Amino acid sequence: MAPYSYDAPEKCGDAPNSTCECHGRVHYGLAVRPDNGNAIDTFAEMLLFRTRSKHSDGKSSVRCNSGEFRGDNGKKRFWKGQAKQCWCEKAYTYQPHHCAEEGGDCSCKGGNVFFAHKFDPLHTSKIADFETATRDGFAVVEANNTKSVECSASSFEGYDPLPGYEKHCYCDSRGTAKTAADIKATKDLWRAQEAERIAKEEKARADAEAEAARLAAAEKAAEEAAAKAAAEAAAKKAREEAAAKAEAERLAAEAKAAEEAAAAEARRKAEEAQAAKEAAEAAARQKEMDEAVAAAEAAAKAAAAAKHAEEKKALLEAAAKAKAAAIKAEVTAALAKQKAEHDAMVAAKEAQAETERVAREAAAAIAAAKEARERAAAEAEAERTRAEEQAAMEKAHADEVAAEKEAHEAALAKAVAEALESQRAAYEAKMAAEAAERARVLKLREEEEARALAKKQAEEAAAAEAARIADEEEKRLKAAAEAAEAARKAQELADHQEQMRLEKEAHEKAMKE
Repeated sequence: MAPYSYDAPEKCGDAPNSTCECHGRVHYGLAVRPDNGNAIDTFAEMLLFRTRSKHSDGKSSVRCNSGEFRGDNGKKRFWKGQAKQCWCEKAYTYQPHHCAEEGGDCSCKGGNVFFAHKFDPLHTSKIADFETATRDGFAVVEANNTKSVECSASSFEGYDPLPGYEKHCYCDSRGTAKTAADIKATKDLWRAQEAERIAKEEKARADAEAEAARLAAAEKAAEEAAAKAAAEAAAKKAREEAAAKAEAERLAAEAKAAEEAAAAEARRKAEEAQAAKEAAEAAARQKEMDEAVAAAEAAAKAAAAAKHAEEKKALLEAAAKAKAAAIKAEVTAALAKQKAEHDAMVAAKEAQAETERVAREAAAAIAAAKEARERAAAEAEAERTRAEEQAAMEKAHADEVAAEKEAHEAALAKAVAEALESQRAAYEAKMAAEAAERARVLKLREEEEARALAKKQAEEAAAAEAARIADEEEKRLKAAAEAAEAARKAQELADHQEQMRLEKEAHEKAMKE
């Protein structure tokens, strides 16, 4: 796009009561062709016939009538009686021009480089002019003496005014397309927006990190809780198994002790029965011995009473043998009784020792079970303590992370608030500037409308006066014409009457002759 823009001429009014608002040259000419009576609809066709023109600076309106467009001799007469019109041929105006595609290099000798729409938003394939391109937002940077600016967001403080749209760069080498206040307000606005975007991204990142940390902590806590539950279950199982084992061992020991005690009791009873049997046998033998001793004594007495020496000797020998047998039987019985008492005592001691051993083993099993329970309880307590310490550490870490997150969020909130405040101030400044500009334009427009209204009223008054004069003149001319017509008709009547008189006289004369 060239740095100067030319707009095609356009019709701006019809004579004689309209006005033209034009910055350029206003042309005054025919509205209807004089050769065929067809309407003239184009500027080029109007120029086929004689026209008048004058320059306009656009600050004041131009009346579309012959009084505004006088000839070189000052005369107003121009195509008298023909319908006329006015066309505005706008002056060439300066505009920033396309200097680079997005990603290319913009060559711009001074002024400002703008980064904005490539296409007209209403026409996706039409290249936009500068005003259209910058209507929805733009980024700007001073060209200074670099003479070349890369056409990308990186050259404009990283700001992309229209994400997702194709963009171009425009060179304003004069630096007049936008005011310094507009450029400053726009930069303040986009910097605030960029700060807000960065703050939101930082907040989102911090939230994501905090959420990830929370999830990781929750997962770790769940794993440790599961491990703790598993450890407690294992410890409980170990305690139960140890208690069951100790109980089984105790019951087995008690059963064994009862069995061994029963066996010892049976042995004792058997030994007592054996001892009783042997005692009974010894008593029987003692009885036999007593009977033998009694028989021997009786024999001895009989031998003493006998007279024969041999019989006495035989009786004495028999008595001695019976006494020796009795003594032997008594000794054997005493020894058997002593042995039975000894065996019973040994069996009792062994039974007592076995009972004591079983009791010791049961006590040891109970002590081992108790120790296992206490050890499992100690391990469970240690695990609980460790889990509590770990939970406390994690809570402290989570609190620290939460505090850091809160501080970060506070900082972000402060940054966002400052950015929003800056954005608000920039926006208010821009709106104030726009309001002031609108007020100025409105005032100028009202003044112009007042002037136009005054001119229109004056023109209407002049036109009304001219119409009145024209009406009076028309009436005067009509009266004169009517008087002339009456005079003509009277003259014609008089001439006719004179002709009739002359013809009558001639006829009468002819008749006389």
